[in-house]
Amino acid sequence: IDRHRQPMAAAVIPPALFQQAQTLYRQGDLADAGKLCQTVLALQPTHFDALLLLGVIASQTGQMSEAIALLGKAIGARPGSAEAYNSLGSVLAQLGRPEQALLSYAQAITLKPDFAEAHCNHSNMLRELRRPKEAVVSNQAAIHCCSPGAAPPAIWARWRGRDHCRQC
Repeated sequence: IDRHRQPMAAAVIPPALFQQAQTLYRQGDLADAGKLCQTVLALQPTHFDALLLLGVIASQTGQMSEAIALLGKAIGARPGSAEAYNSLGSVLAQLGRPEQALLSYAQAITLKPDFAEAHCNHSNMLRELRRPKEAVVSNQAAIHCCSPGAAPPAIWARWRGRDHCRQC
């Protein structure tokens, strides 16, 4: 009977732990959020959300090599995740690898064409690479994604106050 309970318990624990990690992350407690993500990954090594969040935390704490490795694992766990590609692009951009960042942003856009943040990041990389005509096209796509009629209300509310859309 105990054998049957252990897998069930392990399946139930990671979602609760991950939700707690998300809460800590939103509160700015990156260290404890990271520790909880590591606990989730010890139980489920391919837990996409824990890999993604831990990758973001690694990038925010300057652990760029670790961020790239974790985001790569997240992409391996869920190859269709535009968010993971966008996050990877941001790390690559911070490392001064704009061509690789551009490819990552482009993949995010391919996977999720209405992903305004990826369009904006893509536009910024194109500008950095001195490709202004392409940057304008990507910029227009970002603005379109940010408009009230083009995005669900929750997305529009999130983007409405950001400088991204106005500066792209």
